[in-house]
Amino acid sequence: MNRLRALLVYPIVFVLSFVLVVASLLLPVTIRSRADLEQVKFGWPLAFIVQDQSRWPIGVPEGPSLPYRTRPLSPWETPTSVYAYAFLFDISSVFVLMLLVQRLVRTKRR
Repeated sequence: MNRLRALLVYPIVFVLSFVLVVASLLLPVTIRSRADLEQVKFGWPLAFIVQDQSRWPIGVPEGPSLPYRTRPLSPWETPTSVYAYAFLFDISSVFVLMLLVQRLVRTKRR
């Protein structure tokens, strides 16, 4: 039974880690100056997507005022860099953290 539990826990925790890291892209980022628009960083705990949103009229008289909250925009319209190592590190760190929490909860029950 213990072996079966381990075979189920690891894939479930991995999928949850992946979902949480990808869901971190939904968290808005606050832009405080026009210079911040050149490198808008998304992802948690490390930024794994960086976009140059400086072409959009934010912080100018015709557009929205600063500070401005934004989310990732279309990579076809906005220059985007994806950092795979940061993405993998984020998934790994969330995975390890969730396993530690799961172990702590299991040992507290005993």
